[in-house]
Amino acid sequence: MRFVDARRLRLTGTFGLGKGSQVNVIAWVAPRTVIAVYDDTFVVGIDPVSLHALWRKSLPTIPSDDLVRSASGLVFIFPPLDGSVGPTTLTTLNQNGRMRSVVLTKVQTGAQEDASGSSNLTGSQGSLTVDPASNTAYVYAVGDPVAQVDLGSLTVGYHTLPKRTLASTQYGITGPEPLIVWLGSGLIAITGRSGSTATDSQGIQHPVETPAGLSILNTGTWTTRSVDQTSSAVIQTGGLLLAYSQLFGYSGRITFTGDGLSAYGLDGTSKYHLFGQDPISDVQAANGLAYIGGNVVNVITVASGKTVKARVPGLLKLLIDPPL
Repeated sequence: MRFVDARRLRLTGTFGLGKGSQVNVIAWVAPRTVIAVYDDTFVVGIDPVSLHALWRKSLPTIPSDDLVRSASGLVFIFPPLDGSVGPTTLTTLNQNGRMRSVVLTKVQTGAQEDASGSSNLTGSQGSLTVDPASNTAYVYAVGDPVAQVDLGSLTVGYHTLPKRTLASTQYGITGPEPLIVWLGSGLIAITGRSGSTATDSQGIQHPVETPAGLSILNTGTWTTRSVDQTSSAVIQTGGLLLAYSQLFGYSGRITFTGDGLSAYGLDGTSKYHLFGQDPISDVQAANGLAYIGGNVVNVITVASGKTVKARVPGLLKLLIDPPL
């Protein structure tokens, strides 16, 4: 890991993780503490001034894609360690390296062999989001109640939502793949993707996905409002939701489908739509601008949707740690 003075763009020091190591997540959680998850299962706390390790930990298993910042560190969720579908474990890691866990008995995640005998795995993925102001985590798996976890005491409450159909196929795993995002003011965005498989003339299965659409959950009333039927991913920025999708299709060959970029207010009202039905793989935002990724990158102003720079070749990764 390299530490750089962002103003001068000068290297200030290097911390070695080991030859060939790959960093998964970095969180700057205190002035003298950076947490890095690397090689999927290792965590280290680093003093960015002395470049010394403050502590090191091993995770019990590879966490899900959800590794979320909290006010004091990171929060993860894990499926059962035995490779089955079962209760989800939520784990917190603070700036001092202390790990605490609670089992969410009513949120079932994991994967197991398909009963049909195919090479696919079936199961359910969970999604995690955190309200940093109240230090509360929310965990959602399709068909199960939403778990509401006080990250201080690790007490858990459950809330049943209206039924929602969401199944997914990705990388040989068939099962729900939701995505939830904390919006503030007691609101959570819920989206994701649904899918099946298509079999070609050689008997090879290919993923075919459709968007689950976008809904907004009010955690005060535990009711949801449907916003659209075309989104599978969303970010919040500048008081707006930017919703998009890039989905697998198959009709004799593998294709990607989408529906451009849609901007909504936090109440679900439509603000603008851009890029027609183009598939969009990634959206990042900072300082009033959004960077829309696909085959090329387009830069727009978030508030109006006006194009700032069109069709920039290559991929973008913003070097910014978003505020909590």
